[in-house]
Amino acid sequence: MFKHPFSFKGRIKRTEYCISLLVMPILMLSSDLYLIRPCGLILFILLLVIGLWFFFAQSAKRCHDIGKSGWYQIPVFNFGIIEMLFKEGFVGDNEYGPDPRQTQKEVN
Repeated sequence: MFKHPFSFKGRIKRTEYCISLLVMPILMLSSDLYLIRPCGLILFILLLVIGLWFFFAQSAKRCHDIGKSGWYQIPVFNFGIIEMLFKEGFVGDNEYGPDPRQTQKEVN
């Protein structure tokens, strides 16, 4: 889990995506604490950029798992965060990579 959290390539399971959604508010709340310190704005912006990159990368990989392009996560194209949370991914390999459930079973 979280082998390449900032990469836009590959696929992830629903579990990893849900954990990613929980990490984001924690990261954003902790970045708010830096605003009260000297040079806080720079640290806040840095953490914000890192957090957004992480979120979009994880969302793109989840889109790949359900067989859609990473662009599918942009609200103009859909309202699919519910779909990304609850829809089961494709079984077996698809054009975006190997099945993350299969890969994990083979390791165990």
